[in-house]
Amino acid sequence: MTKEDKLRDIIKELAKLAYKEHYYCEDSYYSCPLSCEGCSNDSYPEGTCNCGADEHNAKILELLGKCP
Repeated sequence: MTKEDKLRDIIKELAKLAYKEHYYCEDSYYSCPLSCEGCSNDSYPEGTCNCGADEHNAKILELLGKCP
């Protein structure tokens, strides 16, 4: 395995660790609408992330696309 292969594997592992789930709270009023249980707060549109996970994960994918 070359140094580049090892580096690529490390980068992929770090990306997996950096992946962020949508915020979930037992009181679904405070959860992200995209969390596993959804959100009961009607002021947030259904299907829209309000916790920043989508933006965070998109940045990870963008950075991975720039990796060797």
